Amino acid sequence: YESTIGDNNNNTPSYTPDQAIQRTLNAFQKNNFGIVNLLHSPVGEGVYPCAALLNHSCSPNCILRYKLGAINKMGKRQYHPPILQIIACRDIAFGEELSHSYVDLALHTQERQARLMETHGFV
Repeated sequence: YESTIGDNNNNTPSYTPDQAIQRTLNAFQKNNFGIVNLLHSPVGEGVYPCAALLNHSCSPNCILRYKLGAINKMGKRQYHPPILQIIACRDIAFGEELSHSYVDLALHTQERQARLMETHGFV
């Protein structure tokens, strides 16, 4: 006997607990963000739910950047977690979807496509 998660009576998929865990882990891995410094060197990873709503484009209208470091409050440095900022890189029409590139746009098309397939399962 193996239990399932879900209810087929209302058209939601049923998963075993192992399948549910794998699906959740997969979604988590695909929606994580590599945090980079000003030199674009990786310094960590983070979860940013609002930014995870942005889709990929090879012609994005936004870029992501991180505010790293500390803030001064009354002469004391207080460190904060990295803050992800979504920055428009061109004029965006009302109602237009925000998008960013999931891969480095400086790469050749074939390399971008290979990385997208490897990390996100699409081209």
